[in-house]
Amino acid sequence: RMPVDVHKAPAEHCNCCCEGLFELVSGRADVHIAPPEHCFVGSTPVNVLCAFEVLLQESGGCMSDVLGNDIDWAVAIESGAHRGGVLASDAASHSYMLHAMHTDHAFGGSRLSL
Repeated sequence: RMPVDVHKAPAEHCNCCCEGLFELVSGRADVHIAPPEHCFVGSTPVNVLCAFEVLLQESGGCMSDVLGNDIDWAVAIESGAHRGGVLASDAASHSYMLHAMHTDHAFGGSRLSL
């Protein structure tokens, strides 16, 4: 098993995923997981998510929804929101994290696709 340290942002911080994505692109985190919008109150603006995806790609990382699907930015921009959650990591561990999220009860894999 891969050792995992989970850090959750304190309640006084916003519920968007900016802070976690910033930690990832800064090299201070290995993965960022944000649940689908039905699991939390706030949402990250689509233009911010787009910017983080560019930064991740330039640094060898990738971003998908929590089911492993590419995020359809055209649909997200048109609707003004992305509600599929976010999994962001380096390309080498992305598949591992997808598998772990959907098979490990600690991640609540069945709740990700509600």
